[in-house]
Amino acid sequence: MITLKVVLEHVQSSQEEQIIVKYHQVRPGFLKLLDSISVEPPQQNNPLTAYRGGDIYPINPEDVFHIKMIDKKPILHCANEKYESAQRLCELEETLPSHDFMRVSKSTILNLRKIKSYTPMSHEKLEAVLQNGEKVIIARWFVKDFKKKLGI
Repeated sequence: MITLKVVLEHVQSSQEEQIIVKYHQVRPGFLKLLDSISVEPPQQNNPLTAYRGGDIYPINPEDVFHIKMIDKKPILHCANEKYESAQRLCELEETLPSHDFMRVSKSTILNLRKIKSYTPMSHEKLEAVLQNGEKVIIARWFVKDFKKKLGI
């Protein structure tokens, strides 16, 4: 376990409030810590409405590993199940918490919290291996934003 020093300093109301994080490398808990101290209004984690076999399911966004367009339909990939969404991919992208999800190709949205590892590939692409073993390609046009979001 790594010990971090926390410094709190009261400032006058006329001064700007700020948070400074100094690190050697991004650690798994950093994103969670930054999320918990966000001063933006909290986004609702409303369940997504999904379909499978004629049944309707409420899916918690935290359970979604990635969303991929297959046959012009967005498919929600969870740990062991797949569901279809009636929403378009761009609508899902707007609905999902931006600190957890990001577009990584024209047809894929990825849950950043579900990444186990990633590997560079040819043509400046990356391959992310998710906690459920699935692999997702991060297209070269999205690699820069992906690295920036992860702090690498």
